[in-house]
Amino acid sequence: MTSRENAGIKINLMIDSISNASVDIIVNSSNKQLQLNDGSISKSILNAAGPEIQNECNQKYPQGISMSEIAITKGYNLKCDNVFHLALPPWDENSSHLILANLTQIITICLYTAGRMGAKSLAFSILGAGVLRYPIEELPGIMYEAVKNYSNQNSSQIKDVYFVVYPQDTEILKKFKEYFQEILTDGSTASSELVPDTWSPMGDEELFKIVPVTNGPEYDDIQATFRQNLPSYHIIKIERIQNKTLYQGYQALKRKFEVENPKITNEVDGLWHGTAEGAVKGINKSGFNRSYCGKNATAFGEGVYFARDIRYSASDTYSTPDHHGTKRIYHCSVLVGRVMQGQHGLKVLQESYNSAVDNIQRPSICVIFHDFQAYPNYLITFSNQ
Repeated sequence: MTSRENAGIKINLMIDSISNASVDIIVNSSNKQLQLNDGSISKSILNAAGPEIQNECNQKYPQGISMSEIAITKGYNLKCDNVFHLALPPWDENSSHLILANLTQIITICLYTAGRMGAKSLAFSILGAGVLRYPIEELPGIMYEAVKNYSNQNSSQIKDVYFVVYPQDTEILKKFKEYFQEILTDGSTASSELVPDTWSPMGDEELFKIVPVTNGPEYDDIQATFRQNLPSYHIIKIERIQNKTLYQGYQALKRKFEVENPKITNEVDGLWHGTAEGAVKGINKSGFNRSYCGKNATAFGEGVYFARDIRYSASDTYSTPDHHGTKRIYHCSVLVGRVMQGQHGLKVLQESYNSAVDNIQRPSICVIFHDFQAYPNYLITFSNQ
């Protein structure tokens, strides 16, 4: 096994079937339908894990997944806790830049997701190889650089990443061996991913912090919105959510959207999400994941809802009062990207769309389906005056 350590993550080349990898998470390149008997690597994972893994795919993702979405299942009889299943687009020479940029970003998002789950080791199959026909001379550098950049920019629990090449894939194995031999003498240095300059200082190993906001432009802007739209309510406190893993995962997805949708505004700042007290800890630590789907709204799809109008999200339906009458709402940045018309029962977006809305011409509600697609900037706790 050949390896290279980068700022805390050791990147390893493993020559074996990925179904033999003893790691926390295996990353599998599958298909949008999540039919694991299609494709040699997926089939080896299915055979080793047992039929339960296919059953979980069918139950959790009955309509499959969108391109570059991550489906997460248990490992079952594999030597891992979880499997990430991805659906990547086939190679197209006319879209080569976009496809390779997408590959970089999906690897990065896998790492952020794994880090958020507390994983210490991942094994990647060679993404894009085989029937997808990605140029094998490009894959070693793209996969290695994506992991190296993540490692250089983040304090993470992840310690080992394995690129797993099947022994019989001789051409792929040759390219990866050559690349690893070349980088063993590379003296690259680490860099830092910036966090917002409004954040309070955090230590290198400090990944999460809740900071009270008691004055300044941040406080004044939110207070002005409340006074104008919710005059009968009183702000009890405003807290800034400083979550490095979540923020940098959001930024990675933002870069992916900007490559895919260069001619539109992909990000909307200042959308609102009302919530109940019991959901606050999970959102602060892990963001808006699918466990929040359909809690209070499904009219435009079974995703997570955000509103332009604070009055919508502040209603008791969404910002549920606790037994003291205290309510909570998040001020969020959301990656809307290319939008489609939402509808009841929508679970998977159509190809090339990023979110659903209530009205294409004048959207006031946005529904997202990706864990890193929104960042909770501030939590506002408030009540009737």
